Amino acid sequence: MAAELIALGPGAVAGLCGRLVPAGAADDAPARFALDALVVHAARPGAEAERNALVKALAEALKSATPTEVKAFLIDEIRRAGGREAVRRLSDCLKDARTAEAAAGALASIGGEEAERALLRALNGATRETKPALIQALGRMRSLRAVPSLLACSGSGDDAVRLAALEALASSGDPGAASAFERVRLLAPAAERMKIPSLLLLFGRRLFENGEREPALEIGRGVIGSFVHPSESQIRAQGLSLVCDILGPAALDTLLEAVDSGDKDYRAHALALAAALPAPESTGRWLEKLNDTAPEIRPEILVMLGRRGDPAALPAVRSGLGDAAPGVRLASMAALRRMAGDDAIPELTPFLYTGSPEEIAVVKDALLAAPSALAIAESARLLDAAPTSGKIALIEVLAARGAQDQADRIFDLVGAEPPELGRAALGALAGVSRAQDLPRLMEIFLGSGNPADAAPLQNALAAAALRVPDPERRTDPILAAVAYATPGKRADLLRVLPRLGGSKALGVTLAATRDADPLVQAVAVYALSRWPEASALDPLLVLFKASSDLKTRNLAAQGIARLSGDASLKPDDRRRVLAEAWDTALQAGERKILLPALGEVRSPESLALAAAALDDPGLRDVAAEAVLRIALPRPGVQGLEGLETVIALKKAVPFLGVEHDIRRAEAHAAALLADEGFVPLFDGRTLAGWKGLVGDPPARARMTADALRRAQEAADEDMRRHWRAVDGALAFDGQGHSLCTARDYADFELFLDWKIEPQGDSGVYLRGSPQVQIWDPARWPEGSGGLYNNLTHPSKPLRPADNPVGTWNTFRIRMTGERVTVWLNGDLVVDDVVMENYWERDKPIYPTGQLELQAHSTPLAFKNIFIRVR
Repeated sequence: MAAELIALGPGAVAGLCGRLVPAGAADDAPARFALDALVVHAARPGAEAERNALVKALAEALKSATPTEVKAFLIDEIRRAGGREAVRRLSDCLKDARTAEAAAGALASIGGEEAERALLRALNGATRETKPALIQALGRMRSLRAVPSLLACSGSGDDAVRLAALEALASSGDPGAASAFERVRLLAPAAERMKIPSLLLLFGRRLFENGEREPALEIGRGVIGSFVHPSESQIRAQGLSLVCDILGPAALDTLLEAVDSGDKDYRAHALALAAALPAPESTGRWLEKLNDTAPEIRPEILVMLGRRGDPAALPAVRSGLGDAAPGVRLASMAALRRMAGDDAIPELTPFLYTGSPEEIAVVKDALLAAPSALAIAESARLLDAAPTSGKIALIEVLAARGAQDQADRIFDLVGAEPPELGRAALGALAGVSRAQDLPRLMEIFLGSGNPADAAPLQNALAAAALRVPDPERRTDPILAAVAYATPGKRADLLRVLPRLGGSKALGVTLAATRDADPLVQAVAVYALSRWPEASALDPLLVLFKASSDLKTRNLAAQGIARLSGDASLKPDDRRRVLAEAWDTALQAGERKILLPALGEVRSPESLALAAAALDDPGLRDVAAEAVLRIALPRPGVQGLEGLETVIALKKAVPFLGVEHDIRRAEAHAAALLADEGFVPLFDGRTLAGWKGLVGDPPARARMTADALRRAQEAADEDMRRHWRAVDGALAFDGQGHSLCTARDYADFELFLDWKIEPQGDSGVYLRGSPQVQIWDPARWPEGSGGLYNNLTHPSKPLRPADNPVGTWNTFRIRMTGERVTVWLNGDLVVDDVVMENYWERDKPIYPTGQLELQAHSTPLAFKNIFIRVR
């Protein structure tokens, strides 16, 4: 197609360009796509003649184009075509303030000497409006030829020109530009001086890239020496990075000096650079520095040496383990662990006996990071001799590594003194206990009188029981104790059972829900709500139906919602349980618990329940999410179909908080409407298919064809001033007149979304007659959707069904003959009512006519407009 268009000559290109309009004014996408295709075709190798012809045609179109956005598009097309011809044509645009920025940017992208010369020529005679764009383009090209002109501009009295020139000079990396930056530092306004560090550093980088090593180094060192205030730490650090990049290993002296800084952030940056510096021979200098620096800096150097990993530093690191300063010891420990890995453990473990809590934590972390066998062996070896704090750390390591072979030793420490040691051992039992330890655990549990022991013992009982292979036998010791334990202990044991499951445990838990003791009964309900197996689902439903206690009902609802998602359930069982629970729910809070589970049941029945919940303000956000989960397709799963799905999705959209979800819902609704034979009246981008309003039907009928044509042209012009396609919606600015379909319709079914502002007033004219009413229910409490202009037949809606003003509403309107049915947000508000002829009261409604979106002096918007002719 592109080759055929080019073969047609400049006229074809001009025709395409003539269709271009500013973005949003109309749909010119076909013309833009066609021009893109022409450019791609003409820019191929060996097509010089075609490229030159196309560039020439685009340049001619550029001369006659008026909107700035269209000019910018054509300039970009010329840029993409490229070549010498493009440079020549774009050069003509550099003098016009409307096109200078786009043309200069395009020339910078094309590059080359010819483009550079064109920009320089234009700069010499440029106005203050065009100069900044030309200077920026030369800066992007790193033009050295432009430096004399840029130096002159750097002294301009125009702030925009001066700053653009300084940025371009920095990008050039020309040594001759240095004077401009000196002048800025001394004479420029304060705001401009604040930008000088970044410009200087960029200038230094470019100098270095251009091979100007010494001037670049001077800039880096100057930044280090000049920007010494704590607030300037980041600038100084960038200067140090520049010096290190230039000098490489030779930057060692600069880094050593930087480490003496009182600025901790600057020191940290210097040490980070030192750690990455590939110079093994520098380790000796750092070791000298370590011995000859302030105490607070020594830990920082040790950490850096650890990161470098040079074995030559190991003696100094090991020496630091015995330093009197805690910070040095900690840093040495961290460095040694990093450098020696697991081999460092024998040197670190003595700190379990003498170390501070922080040092013991380092040892513990080292053991936890070591292979399991090594960590367990070392922890077991050291456990008996270690002091309390060390013992606690070792116990925690054994528990974390699941050292069941050390269970007896941990059991022996339960109840030991001091109390913190006994508590640590108790907490470790869950990690080390074996199946055979269940009787011992039960003995400790039943004998404990400290309520704080309950939780760690429950964890240990559950862990040990789960190591019993037979699911139905693992709870036997616990169930046996439940039968004779005191109520408090019975309640504590019941809390363990949901972690284990099993039919026997479920039976005991169900019986406990009827226990005479209120605490036992409450804990049993909680345990049942947390049950891990779907076998608890029907008992929970029975409990939910039977109980009047709100807390019990909430827990049962939580259990039903969770277990309804069990993969072992048949879909029919899932639907049955949720439907029964939904019907039994007494409060909105209970349904709010059930809604997410309902959202996982893909059926028309669950969709209807979730959509109905949208009527409750307290449920809307959760219900909207449930509607999406039920209706929309997912990978490997087809979405629900039919008009009821469309209605539910549209009802949910105003209450979705995520734009992505709104787009997904609207896209699926649109696809379903297409499947049902609906076609869009609005493409979301342009006013195609719409026209302005000319009078009323009787007045239009009296007009001659020529008069109607002229009136329509004027109405269309007015329409384009006040109606726009904005973000996928038809937006009205509150001035002007109604918007009408280009076609007439007889019997039809219509879907459309609308939104108004406070005090808003509008409507939808059917067959050119008023109207299905739209207005603010705060002012008109009967709500929208009624046939407002009826005198004989009902004019008010059956009930108010508007969403809050400022959010979207959905009409579904069906017109058959003279009868109209209207649904607003899924609710029937007009039921097969005769629509009267407002214009000629003695006649029935017209058999055909246009649809109109009423303009009533208030801003409003419409979108997602679909019609099916009946």
